[in-house]
Amino acid sequence: MDLIDGMKAFVAVAEAGSFTAGADRLGMSKKLASKYVQLLEARLYTQLLNRTTRTLSLTDSGRRYLERCYKLLEDLEDLEATLNDNEVSLSGLLRVSAPQSYGELFIAPLVADFLKLHPKLTIDLRLTDRYIDLANEGIDVSIRIGELKDSSLIARRLGQTELWTFGAPQYFEKHGIPKKPEDLKGHQCVRDSNYRDGGSWPYVVNGKIQNILIHGGVLVNSAAAAQNIALRGNAIGLAPDYIIAADIESGRLVRLLAEYPTAVLPIQTVYLQQRHLSPKVRAFIDFLVQETVQTPTPG
Repeated sequence: MDLIDGMKAFVAVAEAGSFTAGADRLGMSKKLASKYVQLLEARLYTQLLNRTTRTLSLTDSGRRYLERCYKLLEDLEDLEATLNDNEVSLSGLLRVSAPQSYGELFIAPLVADFLKLHPKLTIDLRLTDRYIDLANEGIDVSIRIGELKDSSLIARRLGQTELWTFGAPQYFEKHGIPKKPEDLKGHQCVRDSNYRDGGSWPYVVNGKIQNILIHGGVLVNSAAAAQNIALRGNAIGLAPDYIIAADIESGRLVRLLAEYPTAVLPIQTVYLQQRHLSPKVRAFIDFLVQETVQTPTPG
């Protein structure tokens, strides 16, 4: 067994959570992937994976070895790219995470465009609104909305988004239009748990931020869900401008309280501090920055 092939098989199986899925990712049989991992464990004199009839999990040694595998395989790709001295030769796996709605609207199309430039690459795009730990989950590049709390990350700005208050015309026909933030207390609002305090919305009133308590029978963890609930005339929502800009322009939704500013959030691409950045990571980040500057998001 080639050591590199064994490491690649181990990484694929560990990430996929099964020998079948890991083997499919590498284009080999389940039997061969299992053999590679077994030979690797024999070489290391340690067990990397806990196996049962239904589950597969990493041992403590497996977790440590997986992190080193990521680094060694990336260094190998870096070496090959350096020797080729040609960006077109970028290859291997690039792991990218992004918020669900923003990723669907903006990042997924850019991933498709980037793959046209670098067809040897495989991009694993993971869309989720939960917090992603780049180091523990093996993510190369992440897109985040809001101020960064993790000082270990390097960030490059892609743009910004503003939170807009909105509702459907049919809702206002029945319940009236709130004229100032305090009026929201008398309305049904969609609460979004993605915000730090889903039970209140921030507005600048007389030069000061006021957190207005809101009430409603629906709690969601998706701006797109808040948008769809509001479109049915059930409640008022608060969401990033890029989610609802088209509906505002078409008249399907109405923006409220525009004279009372809300939060403006930076949109950034982030990655771990490293001694040497992989060529594929560097190229993808540069591409994101270039493309988002040319086509800025609303707001």
